Amino acid sequence: MLFCINLIACSTTPVQITKTEYIYQQVPPLPEKPKFLTVEWIKAGDGMYCIDAENAKRLLINVTLQQGYEEELRKILEGLKKDVKPE
Repeated sequence: MLFCINLIACSTTPVQITKTEYIYQQVPPLPEKPKFLTVEWIKAGDGMYCIDAENAKRLLINVTLQQGYEEELRKILEGLKKDVKPE
């Protein structure tokens, strides 16, 4: 005697198997916010203000710190922009 068994899964309705997976873009950590120095302004009259030499140096240091912080953020954004594929 010869037996033949076909193991085929048959169904009257098609079964669709799907898996939804979300892939999120990896974002690097944000740079630490700079600690700015206090700048004291001197009222010169008629709505005008000025600063002395020491406060001018502090102001320049603050501007440099802000520019460095902005550059680090810009690099992060440019890196993220490179990873995004145009659709």
